[in-house]
Amino acid sequence: MIAAACSYERALVWGGKGANDGQFDHLVSVVVDGSGFVYTTDMNHHRLQKFTSAGDFVLKWGSYGTGDGQLNQPHGLAVDASGHLYVTDMFNHRIQKFTNTGDFVTKWGSQGSGNGQFIAPRGVAASPTGEIYVADTGNHRVQKFTAGGTHVAQWGSYGSSDGQFDLPWGVGVDADGFVYVADAGNHRIQKFTAGGAFVTAWGSYGEALGQFHHPAAIVVGANRRIYVADSANGRIQVFTPSGDFLLAWSVPSLPELMIQWDQTLPTGIDLDAAGTVYVAETWFNHVNKFEPQPSGLDHVTVQDEPGAGGKEIAYHPMAVGDTLDVYAAGRDACHNYLGDLLVDWTTTGSLDPQAGVGPSFTFSPATSQTMGTIIADDGSGHTGETGLILVDWGWPFDVHLPYIERD
Repeated sequence: MIAAACSYERALVWGGKGANDGQFDHLVSVVVDGSGFVYTTDMNHHRLQKFTSAGDFVLKWGSYGTGDGQLNQPHGLAVDASGHLYVTDMFNHRIQKFTNTGDFVTKWGSQGSGNGQFIAPRGVAASPTGEIYVADTGNHRVQKFTAGGTHVAQWGSYGSSDGQFDLPWGVGVDADGFVYVADAGNHRIQKFTAGGAFVTAWGSYGEALGQFHHPAAIVVGANRRIYVADSANGRIQVFTPSGDFLLAWSVPSLPELMIQWDQTLPTGIDLDAAGTVYVAETWFNHVNKFEPQPSGLDHVTVQDEPGAGGKEIAYHPMAVGDTLDVYAAGRDACHNYLGDLLVDWTTTGSLDPQAGVGPSFTFSPATSQTMGTIIADDGSGHTGETGLILVDWGWPFDVHLPYIERD
């Protein structure tokens, strides 16, 4: 079987140790807003910095202290749908909220173990519906808040059982509201509902694929893939939402540094809308920008109109010579959405899946794609895959459509 492949190639590096604009001392987190601007926590300089996606410095804010807008070793960063930034002000044991131009909005938290209190919080994430999740690291728990800082819920305690933590660092939220936690001391990922109910966990200590050595950050891409900064292993690992391993790549040091020991420490990660991955690397204080290099299509969902459920080709009877205009909502091999693509299909065989199991038929696509899987969807959650197809060249290919039973 031919399988679509995905890899990531480093396209840009910026930063380095120092106190100047665009330099860092203990760079630990990175986040990208909806306009493509990149924000970082410069922990030992007690400040945040903002860049373009090309690495050009834009602005900075923050200084050491306890006042509004001042910071004491800022660690985690999150951005919500409105562009507000949330930072875990780690040793002030609080969360601060800013505009994307650095204006202070609000703060909440103090040192302690009560509701809304923290001990050295590290990771923070904003859900699509606006809730804020915080990895309350020193209390070995996760806390949930409104965007204004009102406490909603909390879960977790010290330990290694399901739902317990040993120094949770990173936290991420997917489009369905599931919460993923990088349980650093237990070298694993845990998944929860939005209310904190345990769903699943994966990982253990080690260097093999799917294992971890202090995972520090986690983010869910728009492609519904789970990206983990496997910090002490010096790499990024990618998983499905159920924890199935997909791929990994190392975060190398720069060759021009000419160092004997090139182990890196990736501690922060985020993706932009195009699937580009930004990694904050702490040892050498660099932001690394990795671009996806997909080979082919992961799948194509057939639709009768843009944005519709993929059902037309599953139920439309077609005779020899019929031409059917459908839309293909494609995802590349890195599972990034490609948009709705119009495809003309001409059959050289008959197709009527309502009569029983769909027969094999041959089609000639008028537009060129590479490869993928056609998925027939009846609009009620019943789907069936035809298997891999190749439509990159000019000749027909045999495809079998499964019969899908109607409700």
